[in-house]
Amino acid sequence: MRRFVPLCLALLVSGPAAAQNTTQKLEPRPFGLEGTFRDDDGKIAQDLSGIACAEASVDGSRQCLLANDEDRAALSAVLAGGTLKVGPKIPLFRNKAPAGTHGKPQPVSCRDGAAKFRDLDGEGVAYAAPFFYVMGSHGCARNGKFRASTFLLARVRMDAQGRALDRSGRPTSSRRDARRSVELTFRLGESLAAAPRVGAYFGKDLDQNGVNVEGVAVMGDTLYAGLRAPSLDGETFIVATPLAPLFTEAQSPAPQPVLLTMPLGMDTGVRDLSALPDGRLLVLYGSAQDQPEVASGVAILDPATGGFLKLGELAGVAIDGRVGKAEAILPLARVGNHLDVLVLYDSLPNGAPQRFSLPLP
Repeated sequence: MRRFVPLCLALLVSGPAAAQNTTQKLEPRPFGLEGTFRDDDGKIAQDLSGIACAEASVDGSRQCLLANDEDRAALSAVLAGGTLKVGPKIPLFRNKAPAGTHGKPQPVSCRDGAAKFRDLDGEGVAYAAPFFYVMGSHGCARNGKFRASTFLLARVRMDAQGRALDRSGRPTSSRRDARRSVELTFRLGESLAAAPRVGAYFGKDLDQNGVNVEGVAVMGDTLYAGLRAPSLDGETFIVATPLAPLFTEAQSPAPQPVLLTMPLGMDTGVRDLSALPDGRLLVLYGSAQDQPEVASGVAILDPATGGFLKLGELAGVAIDGRVGKAEAILPLARVGNHLDVLVLYDSLPNGAPQRFSLPLP
């Protein structure tokens, strides 16, 4: 029987963006799932794109939140005993940004103008006690439209039963009350537009390498937004920004971003981020513009030093001939000199959860 120990990494990497290229292929193992994730239309969710979990409770279980790409609600689950158990939905908003939303959308140049306020285009989830954060893509739609709802960042508190908590810490009793407990902001757009190098691509179309956020992590007082695009000169980017200004009134000073870079290769972008207990970021990467030749893989980045290490490439996963795209990653536990992670796949039912074992130096 394997002994699971608390996650603790000791990676030795030197110099900004020091990279170790590896072609090691990591093989998946199916992960337990109890229940069915449903999208806003009641269909089996097939666009799961982010997951994060709170710390373990007394019984070892962890409350989790997931994003499904084109929904207005997040999906809760409980991680327990090697199984992901589906929980209730957490509604985020309705057909407009509610009163109290912080900031406003930044100017964009999406080629086909504006579309109606609709879904979040949720692409990432993070947890930093006591909040879960759910990230919109912050980019033009594939059809060239600007949709204000996709430029939102949401945060919400949850209890162990997957219920939203109001600001006094009490469980909400209705969908309407649950939405009122969600705090929304447009202010991340200010950081993305002001970021060095990549800010010039904010609000541009996807086929013009426009900014598109696909991962989020929160550590301490900093939010890290992982960019699927732009990909420039073989480099992939993460925008680090102070967290507090994002959830304050727009009259306060604008958040000041810092750009982190990774030499992941041409046409490669972030697909998801997850914070590790030692202050490093676990990076799921893949193609920036759906280039079939770009492999999916996992790396670790130290935001403090720029130290960077590739851990390996992920073998593909397919169901009934349909190939999924690795879109979400969650660290589980360290097992000897390996790190077990959960990976979810876009375009496959329920995210087709898989377990991978990542080699650690």
